[in-house]
Amino acid sequence: MRFQLTLLFAIASCLPAAKLEVSQLKPDEVKQGTAVASDGSDFLFAIESSRQPALFVDSEPAGPMQRSGSLWTWSGKLKTGRSHSFYYMVDGQRKGGKTDVAAYGPDSYAQPGVPQGKLSEKMEHTSKIYEGMKSDYWIYVPAQYDPGQRRRADGLAGRSGSDSTRRGDPCADRLR
Repeated sequence: MRFQLTLLFAIASCLPAAKLEVSQLKPDEVKQGTAVASDGSDFLFAIESSRQPALFVDSEPAGPMQRSGSLWTWSGKLKTGRSHSFYYMVDGQRKGGKTDVAAYGPDSYAQPGVPQGKLSEKMEHTSKIYEGMKSDYWIYVPAQYDPGQRRRADGLAGRSGSDSTRRGDPCADRLR
């Protein structure tokens, strides 16, 4: 099994990089220096600047940027399975950037033979505790979900003979 995985990664690393294009970026984000596109470990960063910017990813210089008019780009690979941060330095001043750029691994993408669930429309939660706080959220429903089949939310709840169902047990009391 280990040999097969190593071979799979070796083959995958020889495949051509995904084609990321500046046209995939939002123009206002390019101007602000917050534009980034990714596909797995392949990344494209772009900024509009009359002066040469230096891109820093995870507080380290990323390498020379390519110029096309007032547009500067850098493309390369970043480690997957984690979040990255970036910013630019232009004439000694920090500009743009983001602190939450996800680098998704292969398990984050659709796989052949894996059932596809459904994502709800965007919903909004308005806090009753923190005035003015609103959060957007979605609900993912796995393809295998059967609304007619009841499931227990907690494996301990309702077990006969279990100590966790006795009164006075702090864990059981929180489940009630």
